[in-house]
Amino acid sequence: MPSSLRILHLEDDPLDAELIAGTLRREGIKAEITVCNNRESFLSALWDRSFDVILADNHLAGFDGQAALTLAREASPTTPFIFVSGFLGEEKALESLKDGATDYVFKHNLARLGPAVGRAVQETEEHRVRLEAERALRESEATLRSFFETAPVLMGIIEPLEDDLRFVSLNRAVEQFFGFDHTSCLSCASELGIPPETIQTWLWQIRENGQSGAAVHFDDTFHAGGRDLHLSVTIARLPSPPDRPARYCFVAEDTTTRRQMEQQALRSQRLESIGTLASGIAHDLNNVLAPITLALRLFRPKLSDPDDRELIDSVESSVKRGAQIIRQLLTFARGAEGERKVIAWPKLLGDLEQMLHDTFPRSIEVKFAVARELGTVIGDATQIYQVLMNLCVNARDAMPNGGQLTITVDTTELSHEQVRLHPASNSARAVSIRVHDTGTGIPKAIAPRIFDPFFTTKEVGLGTGLGLSTALNIVKNHGGFITVESVEGQGTYFHVCFPIHSMTRLMPASTREGPVPVGSGQLILVVDDDRSIRTVTHATLTDHGYQVLTSVDGREALEIFQQEGHRVQLVVTDLMMPTMDGATLIERIREIQPAMRFVVVSGLQEPSTPSRAGVHVLQKPFAAEALLRVVHDALVPPIVNDH
Repeated sequence: MPSSLRILHLEDDPLDAELIAGTLRREGIKAEITVCNNRESFLSALWDRSFDVILADNHLAGFDGQAALTLAREASPTTPFIFVSGFLGEEKALESLKDGATDYVFKHNLARLGPAVGRAVQETEEHRVRLEAERALRESEATLRSFFETAPVLMGIIEPLEDDLRFVSLNRAVEQFFGFDHTSCLSCASELGIPPETIQTWLWQIRENGQSGAAVHFDDTFHAGGRDLHLSVTIARLPSPPDRPARYCFVAEDTTTRRQMEQQALRSQRLESIGTLASGIAHDLNNVLAPITLALRLFRPKLSDPDDRELIDSVESSVKRGAQIIRQLLTFARGAEGERKVIAWPKLLGDLEQMLHDTFPRSIEVKFAVARELGTVIGDATQIYQVLMNLCVNARDAMPNGGQLTITVDTTELSHEQVRLHPASNSARAVSIRVHDTGTGIPKAIAPRIFDPFFTTKEVGLGTGLGLSTALNIVKNHGGFITVESVEGQGTYFHVCFPIHSMTRLMPASTREGPVPVGSGQLILVVDDDRSIRTVTHATLTDHGYQVLTSVDGREALEIFQQEGHRVQLVVTDLMMPTMDGATLIERIREIQPAMRFVVVSGLQEPSTPSRAGVHVLQKPFAAEALLRVVHDALVPPIVNDH
């Protein structure tokens, strides 16, 4: 009870008012008493301030206690109201209590007044504390319910059964994850389509680890909707009476996307490592192929037998194919851009048709339907070949028991809708390539994901999930688009369009025609750490009118140049060498002879060469004609030495 009470006293007899005040003082109750003797003053006091207790006589001139009780309950419903009256019948007293009075005390028995006031104040305080606790509980429950319903993680209360789980309460995240609705509560997991293995996993975890009350953590994986879903689950037992079934709360996080990102990161790191490895392999393999390519030029004039010449042609074709494989390795592993030029459709499609006929099983019938005239497309032939090969290999895998694969190529006019959906094409005309198989088709559940990186339905080790995503990127980089239609059990239809270039008079790129240029005694310094390349390059250049000095690395080449630099017209150097690489050698020679010209020989598609003028690049492996032409181009006009 407060140390001092604020009491409103309705009493029209001053003596009674003083008697009641004295009684309270004798009971040890300190109070600030406001006395009113009519309706107006009572009502004004009620609205002007708050009181801890209201005391009221029942009989006043022109006003009575029942009317005062009504006014008090309207103005201050929780303030205790005690009748203090000379006479109040039992029936009237009971009626007043029903109307909201707290107690009644007769004036001839004021000994009850102090206890009645103390009890009323205490009960009011207890009621206030209880209401505050209930309000706080309601707010806490509302906060927890809001958190429960809006939490991004899966939350709920379950009751384990013999071979099933009963859902007592679920939040919206659970309903969205499993596709439930609000009627799912009080339903069993098996009735809602939860996989049996998931139910058994949860039951086992509860029975083995969840009885003690400590939280249980485990990972769960199950298949639903055509994909694998991963959950990180925590389950804890809820307090409950012994005679009631045990209930458990669970919190589960969908880790499917995180796991996919982790796998993607690991695969990306693996691909990055492959790219680094591919660069080294490409350099070594190009060093193997380069002398073979150059030697073929030297051997061919010495052979008169047609069979021998045919054998040389076969070797040359194999070397070119090996060089193409190396370029593909770098393109696929490192994303290097190949040379953009006019696509020679007859050769590209002819190579593809031959590859399919040679490698696909005889149970698959391969048909090509190619229009006689195709539009001009500018692009990387190797990458376009990769796209078509990927689509064909996927078609083959979709026909394990055989079927028919049809590749149709023609020129088409794009519809307004196609142009609107694919504005990057920049052309209303395109070369259309349709790849159709009669295989198993693509299930509707996974069709939207087939172009996602690292998504694959093949077994581990049989696919990386990069084929279609890479194909899509290649097509987009060429300004084209790719669409797919599929029916399960009937087959799949891929449609690829490459925009036709507006420059219709462009000619397909080919080797330069005309006689191979020869030298007139110019001195060339050849630097390469591979002995076979040095030997064949030396022979090729000397056979065509040049003088040649050779060196095994950059350091030895620099020493030679310091002695013979006044006679050297051109330096042909490998880029990757021990002791001193080609880029460093170029800079050191320029310090001696700034006007010196260079041919950088590299097996990389994007060699890091000095950007200044006077540097020509020759890709390994190279034919003798390519070497002679780039040497000729680098030597025109001739250098005037400063010495």
